Amino acid sequence: MLIPSSNLSNFLKEVILNQEHHAKFLNILSLLEFIGTRKMMKALPEKAYSLDTLEHLHDEIRHARFLKKQAVKLADRDMAYTPEDTVALNEAHDYIHGVDDLAAMALGTTKTVTNYELTTLIIELRAIEFYMDYQQMLEVLG
Repeated sequence: MLIPSSNLSNFLKEVILNQEHHAKFLNILSLLEFIGTRKMMKALPEKAYSLDTLEHLHDEIRHARFLKKQAVKLADRDMAYTPEDTVALNEAHDYIHGVDDLAAMALGTTKTVTNYELTTLIIELRAIEFYMDYQQMLEVLG
């Protein structure tokens, strides 16, 4: 997450306490999970689709679906991946592409499975930390 850690708690508190913003926030998280699935499918050749790879794809789609379901429940309406139904839509796309570009620069190419794996590792490690902070704030706010 691009928010300094000292501000993350305040940011999460503000988002969670506003039901509409919370729904839009969950919707953008759903989109990020979905983008990860699409990037994986584009990056890997068919022969690379092992059982573990398919399991990872399944997990990413499941995460996207879960987050979307929670967003729809909070908003009490269907939500699309549009500026009206998300927060920071352009920034979310820029984040994913930025991490991908940095991995490509570090590796010297964009056309490798290694690039996909490095991008995924960076994003997954950040996501784990973020979701732990998010869960903690949900528990604090009840």
